[in-house]
Amino acid sequence: MIRDVTFERTLYQPAPARFEAGTASIADAVGLAAALDYVQRIGLENIARHEHELLAYTTAALAAIPGLKPIATPAERAALVSFVLDGYTPEEVADALNQQASRSAPGHPCA
Repeated sequence: MIRDVTFERTLYQPAPARFEAGTASIADAVGLAAALDYVQRIGLENIARHEHELLAYTTAALAAIPGLKPIATPAERAALVSFVLDGYTPEEVADALNQQASRSAPGHPCA
């Protein structure tokens, strides 16, 4: 981000380099490239189909649980499931799910 520094002045790089402080994360760039290769090998269509199948399976399984009420179930959505369970706080449900090797977050984790 800095072109030159002396006791009298500091010269910055032109944009956009002037906004990139520090050393770029080389490991992140290599990891991203590997992830993109992996997705291309499998194919986005195959990933989307598998995700949809998992969502359909999960939705059907949850529908069989007494007291479970789904929240926001649009036809087109990502494989996220929001729900409440009568008699339990969201934190209690998340703790129980997380103990079963699932990953869940109560409340508004993306807010």
